[in-house]
Amino acid sequence: MKISKVAQLTNVPISTIRYYDDEGILCKIPRTSGGRREFSDVDVTWLKNITVLRNVGVSIETLRRLAKLNYAAPDILARRQDLLTLELAKIQGKLAELVTAERVLKSEIDTPTLLH
Repeated sequence: MKISKVAQLTNVPISTIRYYDDEGILCKIPRTSGGRREFSDVDVTWLKNITVLRNVGVSIETLRRLAKLNYAAPDILARRQDLLTLELAKIQGKLAELVTAERVLKSEIDTPTLLH
């Protein structure tokens, strides 16, 4: 699949897709004999996942590390799972903070704290 189609499917700009590929975040995108990237459905799924993770603050470095740990060897999968578990814990912490903030906002809407 061509990069323009991938950009359309993922709503990710072509320049960002190229950046992710250049940074090693996309896993070894093959190229045609003319040098054009050729994406698979799995690549599109990973790019969608990258977008979600970037939107919640997962770093480029962490995504690069995840991409490098994307092999089926048991020891590598265990390291990848550890990294994913760490990121999940961070997001769960942020989620708890958001729930608290939501509660405060709803409370202020219902019963404003009026300062003198």
